[in-house]
Amino acid sequence: MIVTTEEFGRTRDGDPVKRFRIENSQGTSFSVLSLGAIINSVQLRPEPGSSPVELTLGYSSVKEYEQNAPNFGATVGRVANRVAGGRFELHGEHYQLECNAPGNHIHGGYTGFGRRMWDAELQAASSEAGVRLRRVSLDGEDRYPGNVEVELTVTLNESNELRFEYRAVTDKATPINLTNHCYWNLAGSATKDIRDHEVKLFCDTYLPVNERQIPTGELRSVKGTAFDLTSSCRIWERMDALGGGIDHCFQVRGEAGVLRPAAQVVDRSSGRRMEVETTTAGLQLYTGNLLEGELERGSAGNARVLPAHAALCLETQSFPDAVNQPKFPSIILEPGSEYRQTTVHRFR
Repeated sequence: MIVTTEEFGRTRDGDPVKRFRIENSQGTSFSVLSLGAIINSVQLRPEPGSSPVELTLGYSSVKEYEQNAPNFGATVGRVANRVAGGRFELHGEHYQLECNAPGNHIHGGYTGFGRRMWDAELQAASSEAGVRLRRVSLDGEDRYPGNVEVELTVTLNESNELRFEYRAVTDKATPINLTNHCYWNLAGSATKDIRDHEVKLFCDTYLPVNERQIPTGELRSVKGTAFDLTSSCRIWERMDALGGGIDHCFQVRGEAGVLRPAAQVVDRSSGRRMEVETTTAGLQLYTGNLLEGELERGSAGNARVLPAHAALCLETQSFPDAVNQPKFPSIILEPGSEYRQTTVHRFR
């Protein structure tokens, strides 16, 4: 394993941002930043001696990541996805979060975990290497209750498995729902879009939403609908049937808390395949519907204006708005308990 560390830049407050890069013997690599625990790059080498291919969207400067409206590569928290009206009640207390989306709270608020500094240290071994990132989210941060200690360890092994292991503890009851927000394009991040990617989800049900993308509380079968991705199909077929894009949560088949298949993505033009396994109950599939016009510079600095659907996200998480949906699995973390989540991306 090849492990390197460098200064990526400095924040507006002058804090140095470190970039850690891990590469295995096959030339597969990832880079993560101490700002936002952001995955800055994931690259695959098609064959020995060839140039690596970048599979994710990103930026080339700290300044851009401090804005990062699309959340390129960010670790999202305290609560990923949407909270209706930014409001919830917990143990008799009412909380009002920031409404940083139309009428709703999304991805932890205007700052969230993805725009804050993390402590980071390398974790290296002969067969795998990674980075352990930690931070303390103080009581009241982004208007959430409780002091929360958060840890994320990202590792790469010689089997081309990129593993995310999340952990959190709190001193006061608080909602926790963490995920990573990488945008994937297996054809290469510089290519046009992901419409011809073949996608399969190990999900028999999905969460219908209202006009503000808030779940109605129902779990509905995908059978006979455009949300049926239980068999591999080109994603444009489902996107077009749904009016041009997907941004919905699906229930992953099997028991939550157990690592199991969640998704498979294939780019036939290159033969690249990504398999996703997770312990979470849900998987949010987002087909980059709002990327059009976004300026992306990539890890190589190749500036370009993105089209819609330039990449897709597979956000492993608990169900959106679970704090307001009594029928959904709870996302409340109590003192004395531990939040854990594991997600694996396997590249072939």
